[in-house]
Amino acid sequence: MKNKIFKIWVDSDGDVNQGKYFFENTDLNKLNCSIERVYSNKTDNFAKNPKKIQDMLYLDKPDVIITYQENEQSIEIPVLSLEISEQTPMGQNTFQRFPRAVASAEQGVPFVIIFPEKDWVQRTKKESSGWEMASPFVFNGLKKLSEFHNIPVFSVNWACNEKKVSHKGYKSYDTKFPNMPDSNSEEMKKLFIFINLLIQNTLGGYQTSKLLENREIKELVEDLDAKRFSRGGDFLKKIPSASSGGIVNTKELKNYIEKSPDIKKFDTSTFPDYIKARDESLIFYSETNNFRADPYTGTMLVYDYSFCRYGKEKTGRHRNLIVHFPKISFSDIECKYSSYYERRCPFKPGSKHDNQYLALHLRDGCKFTKIKEFRIYFYFADIIILKDVILF
Repeated sequence: MKNKIFKIWVDSDGDVNQGKYFFENTDLNKLNCSIERVYSNKTDNFAKNPKKIQDMLYLDKPDVIITYQENEQSIEIPVLSLEISEQTPMGQNTFQRFPRAVASAEQGVPFVIIFPEKDWVQRTKKESSGWEMASPFVFNGLKKLSEFHNIPVFSVNWACNEKKVSHKGYKSYDTKFPNMPDSNSEEMKKLFIFINLLIQNTLGGYQTSKLLENREIKELVEDLDAKRFSRGGDFLKKIPSASSGGIVNTKELKNYIEKSPDIKKFDTSTFPDYIKARDESLIFYSETNNFRADPYTGTMLVYDYSFCRYGKEKTGRHRNLIVHFPKISFSDIECKYSSYYERRCPFKPGSKHDNQYLALHLRDGCKFTKIKEFRIYFYFADIIILKDVILF
C-alpha cells in the first residue's frame, strides 16, 4: 500500500484548501497522498503537467483532480474531477462549468460538481428578492454525460439555510475551511462516502468504466440524482429559452442563413454530407457582441447533450449543432486569434519557449493553449454562423 500514490491537484492560482478539504474528509488522509499544483496553460510549465491531466484540460480546468499511481515509475491516472462553485444558480452561471464535466467524461474520469441548487438573491427592490433555483437542464446534462460515457457524473448540493446565517448569505460554510461547503451537510457526507468507495475501487484494480456496476456506488449516485428529477418532466424536452435557440429542418437552413443582411446568398450544398444527412438542426443563438467563452460554451454543450445526441460521439449526432452569433464578425475572431498568436504562440518568429512546451505544440498543436473560445466552439459546433461568414 505504501508504494501506491494518490495526489490531489489544485489550480496553480487556486485555493490549496480545496485540496486539504478533500484530504481531511476522506480516506485519502490514511494513504500516501500529497497536494500538488496544476500548471496554467498560459505558461510554458503547462507542458510539465502529467499527460493524462493535460488531456483533461483541453476544454477547461476543473478545481480539483485526484490521481493515482501504482508506484513512482508508473503514469498518473486521473480517478476523479471536482468542481466547486458557490455562485448563485441564476441565469447560465452553472452552465458555464459544463465543459469541465464534458472533458472529464470524455477521458473516462468521474466528475462531480458542488453548487447551491437554490440561493437567496437580494435585489434593490425588496419585492423582487427571492430564491433562485438551478435549471433542471444542468442536472439533465450531467445525467446524459453519465449515461453516454458510462461513468459517475453528478451534482452535490451546497446546502443553503432558510435564513441568512452570515455576512456571506444563506449558504452553509465549513468551520475549518471557510470557503468550502459544510462538511457535515447530508450531501457532502455522501460525496465523501463516494470518494472512499472510489478509492477502494481504484486500489482493488477495477476499471473506472465498471464503477456503475458497483452496487454501493450505483445506489449512492442514484440517490443523489433522484430528487434532481422530481421536477422538469416535459419541460426538459424543450429548449430552455425561445430567445436562445430553436430546432429547424436542415433543409430550411438556406432560408435561415440568408435572412442575415451581410450574407444574403449561401449555397448549402457545400455543407459536408453528414450535416445534410441529419433531418434537423439545433441553433444556439446569442446576440452578444463579444466573442467569449463563458457562459455560452457551457450552455451550447448542455444543449448538445440534451437535444442533439444519443451517445458519446459527436459524429453520431441525430441533430446538427449550430452556433449563431449575428453581431460578431469574422474580424472579431481574427482579432482574438491574433492576440493569442502575439502573446503565446510558440512558433511566432523571435519568440522563446521551453523545449518541452515546443514539443507539446509540435505533437498536439495548440489544442491545450489557445483561448477557450476556439477550443470549445470550433471543436463541437457543426456550423458557426457569424454576421458575415459561415464556418463549418
